[in-house]
Amino acid sequence: MGGISHPLFFGGILTFLLYICIFAIGWFSHTLFLHIFSLGSSVILLKRVLLETFLFATAIIENVYDAQALKRLELERSGHNEKQLELQKRVDNKEVNGYKRRIVKTIKSNFPQAFSNMVEFDDWEGLVNNLKQQIK
Repeated sequence: MGGISHPLFFGGILTFLLYICIFAIGWFSHTLFLHIFSLGSSVILLKRVLLETFLFATAIIENVYDAQALKRLELERSGHNEKQLELQKRVDNKEVNGYKRRIVKTIKSNFPQAFSNMVEFDDWEGLVNNLKQQIK
């Protein structure tokens, strides 16, 4: 009897290969979708963390300015002359400018290189302008 050969997996080897291809395409599509979705979530999270860091840094600098103003007021009340007050103001401004430079340098050097386009500033004024743009 010349019988009929039994196909492998409902239609022979080609059908089996088709199922393998469909599985591979589905797996690849699923992996690609998850990667893109994960990347988008990461960017949103990174933007939010950057914004909060900006707000925190500017709040710290504002507090330093307030503390320096109180210090100068107390120096004035305690009878220091105008020259001493002016010298103290210059020292305070130099100190704050150092803080500002270190904050900008730290943010730029520690930010992931792949997302460096989100950090488009090189100085404190650029950081503040970037913050204003993100808040709008």
